Amino acid sequence: MYKNFCLTGALFLTVIALCSLKPSEGVNTAIEERSRCSNYIQVKTDTITGIVRLMAKQKMKLLDKDGKMLFDMMMIRHNKEFTLHFKSIKEVCFGQNTKVYFEFTDDTVSEIKSSNQENCKGILSVNMGGIFGNPRVIKKLSSSTLRNIKFISKSDSYQIDLNIDQKERILNTLDCFIYS
Repeated sequence: MYKNFCLTGALFLTVIALCSLKPSEGVNTAIEERSRCSNYIQVKTDTITGIVRLMAKQKMKLLDKDGKMLFDMMMIRHNKEFTLHFKSIKEVCFGQNTKVYFEFTDDTVSEIKSSNQENCKGILSVNMGGIFGNPRVIKKLSSSTLRNIKFISKSDSYQIDLNIDQKERILNTLDCFIYS
């Protein structure tokens, strides 16, 4: 009986020791989150200044309703600032403070002004958070599904209807920016 008691006790202690080696769920969740985010964002460090930026892993190609590419969009986070950087494939003139409209699937619209200088290179930048823009727009973009993005150049207006993959990529990238 003493042997059985000792074996049972040793088995019990072994099970406790092995259970203590299992990572807690919080650790698994953090590892899974980092793994998920590595699909959407990358970390870039300026070798001279040491400034760290989070960037979308790839540029998003924004198409018009006919499937023709209009703009590349890059998403960047530096400190608490989030930037959506649009680059047209053709020459387009944008004024300073161009209005950008984000229309969501719940039929709400958020408006923000661009922060780029006046240019005819097709460059439009939207800074949000930090000292720029409206942090409520970041919250809305990261918690609601975007239907389209609209902006007006000096001579034309553009509406970019997003496909399901683009909507998901924007939501996930911003989510990773916020929680990384």
